[in-house]
Amino acid sequence: MDETKQDLKDSAMEESNEQAIQKYPYHRKYVRHKVRMKVDVEEAKNSYHTWTHNVSKDGVCFEIPDQLDPGREVTLWIYLEKSSSNPVQSRCKVVWHDKSPSGTRHGAQFLFFASDGKKRLSEWLDSF
Repeated sequence: MDETKQDLKDSAMEESNEQAIQKYPYHRKYVRHKVRMKVDVEEAKNSYHTWTHNVSKDGVCFEIPDQLDPGREVTLWIYLEKSSSNPVQSRCKVVWHDKSPSGTRHGAQFLFFASDGKKRLSEWLDSF
């Protein structure tokens, strides 16, 4: 591929990335760690015991049977260790959802943490 074609391709790719960031500003701000951790999700009507798909310092992806609309606030308890009796508690806002064969995946942005939860989660993610 000559330089002109490569420059055009690179320019188009940069423009596409910028459009994605504008459309989904919560995506890719922090490194997402693909990790399966136990998480409890509580919303106004239901509670779910499930697992994460990925976690970052800004949010989490989890799957539950029901669909929660973007903007819905939920409380999460994230178990950093398998037998943890002291999970990280956070209030989150659902920012997207996507149907899957086994339920609905949700992306949620952390709004605030209880106690030292933000510090504990950050330190745990930094250990990767």
